Amino acid sequence: MDKPQREKVRRLVKASHDAYLTIIADTSHFQSFKERLDRVQIVLRDILRKKACSENSLKDIPTFARYLFGLREDAVRLKLPILPFDREIELLNDFVIAALEQRRSTKYSGECASYGETLLNCYLDIFITLTVSKTPRHLGAKPSFLVNPTTGANLELDIMIEDFRLAFEFQGEHHYVDAKVIERDKFKLTKCAQFQRILIPVNPYQLQATALQTLILNSIKDQLKIGALFSRTETFNPLEVSVSNKQLLQFSKAAQRIFLSNMLFSRALRWVDDYAALYIAKISSHSPISTSTPAHRLLAPSQDLDVESIYRKLSLVTKLRRNKLPNESRP
Repeated sequence: MDKPQREKVRRLVKASHDAYLTIIADTSHFQSFKERLDRVQIVLRDILRKKACSENSLKDIPTFARYLFGLREDAVRLKLPILPFDREIELLNDFVIAALEQRRSTKYSGECASYGETLLNCYLDIFITLTVSKTPRHLGAKPSFLVNPTTGANLELDIMIEDFRLAFEFQGEHHYVDAKVIERDKFKLTKCAQFQRILIPVNPYQLQATALQTLILNSIKDQLKIGALFSRTETFNPLEVSVSNKQLLQFSKAAQRIFLSNMLFSRALRWVDDYAALYIAKISSHSPISTSTPAHRLLAPSQDLDVESIYRKLSLVTKLRRNKLPNESRP
């Protein structure tokens, strides 16, 4: 984007912000929103100066996304008019898609063993890595606790996001027909749970944004045993929950970021969905199991909730953190 184009975008964004501030000028929230919108424009200026497909262009995305999301959510909470941020969101998606296309086409510079694993990483980038600053992700991780009991060698996990205590395994067809692989997959699931990591197997059938978001949040919810907290029919007993404040905070953070991705990165998610649909169609004839049934989870799903239902009840998780574990040091 050349300088005249950058200046045009900045002028249009500023004009939309000024128009919005005029609407809320008589409210007590005017000054706060003005200062926050000024920060949006500063970050926007920095983003516009960078090449769209470069890794450097992604550094400001978490901050920019957080500002936009916070303003939208606060407007809803305060019952103010909602500023749509159409141009800002369009720009965000342009930069994200350009960077992810480079990662997709190179299989993350050769770090991904398969194309399906590559697409899974694209989704995780949009859900978490691009919306949470400085969130390391390890591909082909070999954690010290995951030791093969037969050989003594460390087993590999396709993806680890240690800040969230999450791990992912992409499972192609051989994970459903090879007895040794099936047994190893079961071992990984139980061993990760033993060391308070949540391993989420994903197969081609689940490579779709909404399905994957639902899988991730419900897998965490069920493994932490807090499902009743979100249920209208079950009675929740906090004394039966043996999770830490940190685990609850990690769950809340994951839910917030996944909900944010729906609000701000819907076009980028559709972009990955299109590639995933082509991939599934291409392999379905020789991968009939992995393209037609979901991967096995550590715990059989009881009642999967949609992302928004979980997000809108996160205040219950916050209350649990404050009330259930008063003596535990906060992370």
